[in-house]
Formats: sequence, structure tokens, C-alpha cells
Amino acid sequence: MFWWAVACGSGRDENDNMLPIAIAVVPVENRENWTWFLSELLEDIGGLRIGRWSFISDKQKGLLETLKDLVPDSEYRYCIMHLYQNFKMKYKSQELKNYFWRAYATGNSKNFQIWMKKLEEADPKKNPEYETAHEWL
Repeated sequence: MFWWAVACGSGRDENDNMLPIAIAVVPVENRENWTWFLSELLEDIGGLRIGRWSFISDKQKGLLETLKDLVPDSEYRYCIMHLYQNFKMKYKSQELKNYFWRAYATGNSKNFQIWMKKLEEADPKKNPEYETAHEWL
């Protein structure tokens, strides 16, 4: 059986509608394929000369490193729905899930820090290799 990955670039038009700009099927999500995809995409849509870029992803393998190389001044964020789906697979505790959403949904930095502290206390670092729940946000 073969597994493939879909690389997709989307944007917003002048009416704030979301639309696909580029789609590619690649054998694996890695830095090499992201570099190829983003290089082609940037060339086709005018490159870096048309303004600042923002990227949102679900922590795809190799993408962050590629963005730092190709568009170092861009903003980079993770999609909360994808993060939460991955978070739920790794952390089964309802308490951790609640803290995750409360930290995400808060409207100010002070409350965010409060919920992040609770998340950290509920899932302390057990060893240097252990990825804790609060490191996801």
C-alpha cells in the first residue's frame, strides 16, 4: 500500500472568500517536498514582492524549516482544530482537553497564562524527551 500526502495552498479574495490556489500530491510530507511546492507557488503568484505572508498549518513535517528559509519574514501559526485533533489522540484526559480549550479561547494574555499554568501542572515534564500537553499551544 502506498501513502501519499496532499500539499495545499489557499488564500482569500477581495470579498474575503477562501479559495484554493495550489494543490499537489507528494509521496511524503518532508522539507524537500515543501520546498519544491512553496517555491513553485511563490513563483506562480508573484513571490515575495506582493507583501507579507501568513501561514497556518497542522505542524506538517518540514514545513516550518522551509518557511524560515524561503519566507523568513512571514508569520506562522498552527490551526487550532488540527492541533486539537492531534492533541486528543495523544492526551486522553478530559481535564487536559478542557485546559487546552480554555487557554485557546481566552481573550487576554493573563488568562491564557493562567490556563497554561494549569495545563503544565496537570501534565508535568517527566523527562527531557517527554512532550508535555502545555507545549502544544
